[in-house]
Amino acid sequence: MARKKRKTSAASTTSIAAAGPSTALAHIRSQLGATPAHLARPDEAVVLCRQEKKWSCGYSCLQTLINALLHAGAAFEQALASASLVEAGAAVDVRGLQTVIDRGWRRGFDPEGARQMGEALRGTAFVGCRGKRAWIGCAEDCVALRNAGIRANTAGFCHKRHGVTELKEAQKLVAFLARYFADEGSPSWGPDVLPPALLCFGGHNYVVVGVARDSLILLDPKWGKPKLDLASAADLTRRASQFECLTVRPGVSDGELPNKLELLA
Repeated sequence: MARKKRKTSAASTTSIAAAGPSTALAHIRSQLGATPAHLARPDEAVVLCRQEKKWSCGYSCLQTLINALLHAGAAFEQALASASLVEAGAAVDVRGLQTVIDRGWRRGFDPEGARQMGEALRGTAFVGCRGKRAWIGCAEDCVALRNAGIRANTAGFCHKRHGVTELKEAQKLVAFLARYFADEGSPSWGPDVLPPALLCFGGHNYVVVGVARDSLILLDPKWGKPKLDLASAADLTRRASQFECLTVRPGVSDGELPNKLELLA
């Protein structure tokens, strides 16, 4: 997927001068002022994990989400620990995440994605693989989380597939995540917890921490410090033409989740 250049204005991106990752949401809220917004919660749950390699953005975003899910209650803590996704109270490293993804593939999750990755690896073992061939996105994140019994969902937005304009498809994406952060589902997450979402486009992964002004609020793992980055549907079309996102439903499954990564009711 070709990456498109993005026009950025000073008004749409505000740097955090003195705040650390753990205060990102509090800073975003202060920058938004009286602007209505739906944000992930609680503030301390969202600690942006910075990517260490050019290809490791997907792992950093997954680590950020896993750390947030540790604030969702004992059932999530136990499920994540049992699946070896956390260690010493935090998300495991890249190799640990690869091991869980590989285990999920072997259990049958996302067979098409596993086949495609196998072709890309060209006989190289995925666990411990580095460089572009080790790149992951929302599908692999979903495999890791479903392997732990976490009710993760992926949703794709491609204007060519649906026969609409790029802008229309980007608007559908923003509306989809707006409903998620408004917590309109049944069951809902409730007033105390709402994990962030993950978003992949243009060969890069982002953490979505909320919606405001009909725009997604993004955290980029490349940043040394978080920023307030509002991406409207029009902004998104200048960056890519297709998108994939991941959200998590409340509750931990006590049974086997579907192997195909369709949306869970």
